[in-house]
Amino acid sequence: MAGNTTTIDLATFSADWNANLPLAVICDRWTVSKDQVSRLRLRWNLQPRTDRRSRHKPAQSIDPTEDEIAVRAAAVRATWGSEIERKRLVGARKPTPPRVIPLSAEAQDAIYYMGFEDD
Repeated sequence: MAGNTTTIDLATFSADWNANLPLAVICDRWTVSKDQVSRLRLRWNLQPRTDRRSRHKPAQSIDPTEDEIAVRAAAVRATWGSEIERKRLVGARKPTPPRVIPLSAEAQDAIYYMGFEDD
């Protein structure tokens, strides 16, 4: 999308540049390519844009240690009643027996003779 850079006003372009508008917005506004924008910056000696990687970043939380997890788990368990404790025990649920599906004699014969060829 090569545009005509001779019609671009230096004052307005540098105001857009210094406002840190996204390159896509500048390109759309002036109908030029990103390459033309970077060449105009060099030609008019505009300051490089602020590196977005150096902007303020919130501190990342550190994963808790095993001891901290154990302390927090004990505090949570202390709030449980006997009902919740019983529900949360591993293996507290009774195993579910498999469902028995009745088969007709014809279906049982078909399963029994499966794989045998008729002579």
